[in-house]
Parts: sequence; C-alpha cells; structure tokens
Amino acid sequence: MLASLREKTPNLSEADGAWQQFASSLFYHVGSFDDEARYSALGARLDQVERSLGLPGNRLYYLAAGPGYF
Repeated sequence: MLASLREKTPNLSEADGAWQQFASSLFYHVGSFDDEARYSALGARLDQVERSLGLPGNRLYYLAAGPGYF
C-alpha cells in the first residue's frame, strides 16, 4: 500500500508520521463469507481496536466477495 501511495503522492513524507499513524489503524480480519461467527469476532475486534485507540466508532469496511455470492 505504501508503494502505491508513493507513486500517486509524490509529496508523501514518511518522516512526518502521517503514514505511520494511518497505517497503525489498518487491520485485516479473515473469515469465510458465510461464517456468521466471524462477523461476531469482527465486531469484538473492532470494539477492542476502538477502545485501545480511543476512537468514536467510525468504521469503514471493505468486503471482498466472490461472484458466486451475488
């Protein structure tokens, strides 16, 4: 991701800490699309992250799903 940002944002400076701050708030959660327990685990993980970082609960999701789920 950082390499892509460097390509698209020539003025990006890693030294100013903006990238490190942003990157530290990115998380990846693996689960099967049809496994309901994974959604509960995701909710618990998000709650834990929000508490530890003092976040107000704003969430952005990216859900990758195969064509067979449409």
